[in-house]
Amino acid sequence: MRAILRLLVVTVAATTIACNPVSPGECHDPYGRGPIVDTAIKDCHAIGADLQCSAFRTEAFYCAGPDQNVTLTAAWTSSNLLLAAFGAAGTSPGYLKTLAMGSVQVTAAYGGRADTRGPFFVSPGSGPQQEATLDVSVTDAATNGKVSNAIVEVRPQDGATQSCETDLSGMCKFTKFRVLVGGTIDLTVLKVGYQTAHRLIENCTGCGVTVPLTHSDGRPVDIQHVPL
Repeated sequence: MRAILRLLVVTVAATTIACNPVSPGECHDPYGRGPIVDTAIKDCHAIGADLQCSAFRTEAFYCAGPDQNVTLTAAWTSSNLLLAAFGAAGTSPGYLKTLAMGSVQVTAAYGGRADTRGPFFVSPGSGPQQEATLDVSVTDAATNGKVSNAIVEVRPQDGATQSCETDLSGMCKFTKFRVLVGGTIDLTVLKVGYQTAHRLIENCTGCGVTVPLTHSDGRPVDIQHVPL
């Protein structure tokens, strides 16, 4: 009887280890479960007025293996061939050639699965852009309290500066402003009695950042003691 119990314990343990959903490699799941396979566009970066995108075959959950770059074999399509198109002479797979001004989406299909990104705003005379959203939380470096009435400025690379004043929760929300694909956003936070804070944000199309402020003499102070 004990031998049978030991055998059951060993069998269950081996099955559990072999089917660990976060461990890559061979899967011996008795229920036949395997990875969830998908196609994902993971990178699009600007080359002049054009875009170079990369596609990957991805796996998740049971038996998940590493991503495989399928840029060369994926089928690439543009939502508007009059504005931008793949497959131009002399270009590599995933290269989107800008032809006219407007907005397009790009799709990569591989193995019966597809991923679409965009819209991208393209123009023959400038770098491609994307719409971005940015949430900025401003805090006090000493208390971690929220700092209201701080001025937050964002200046996208090749874009116009926008500003916002933090609310009672210390938040500023910037929505639907355009950024250069793969470009940077210069973030500045100003508040009387505090040092001006600067951040350089890269590759952000939908992100959030927390900026702690320090008193102007170098000492973090409680926001209640900051002169208005």
